[in-house]
Amino acid sequence: MRRMGHSSFVSRQSLSRRSFPVVLHFLFTGTAWEGSEPACYLVRAGDAIGDADELGYSVLQALRPAKARAFSAFLDSLTREELERRFDAGRMMTLQIYPETWARKSSQRGSELSWLLDSFDDLQTFVGDTTRAGEGLVGYVC
Repeated sequence: MRRMGHSSFVSRQSLSRRSFPVVLHFLFTGTAWEGSEPACYLVRAGDAIGDADELGYSVLQALRPAKARAFSAFLDSLTREELERRFDAGRMMTLQIYPETWARKSSQRGSELSWLLDSFDDLQTFVGDTTRAGEGLVGYVC
């Protein structure tokens, strides 16, 4: 187990999916960077606990276990079908959320959406496993 600066934030595993956090955040909140709690926790994860610039990222953020449980419950309330209904390539392009990806032909977009929904499944499992172990979460957005 790796301690992340505070004893209440213990990371026993990690989840890494390139480029998905802001897109999933959009599906959770309908925004690029805003949103209400706990829906916004993927990109606005909570307490700033350190500067990760030397890693090439932004600020490390932590969710204490109680907030992590709220985020897990939020994720459990969603389905792949609901997220697919919320998917709006035009709106994401307007908000500058990876516009080059969503500008592709709709036939190519299907594989991107499938990958995105698989990323959601991974996130849902990871957060659920973490909170069942009584742990908090540490995150950053590249």
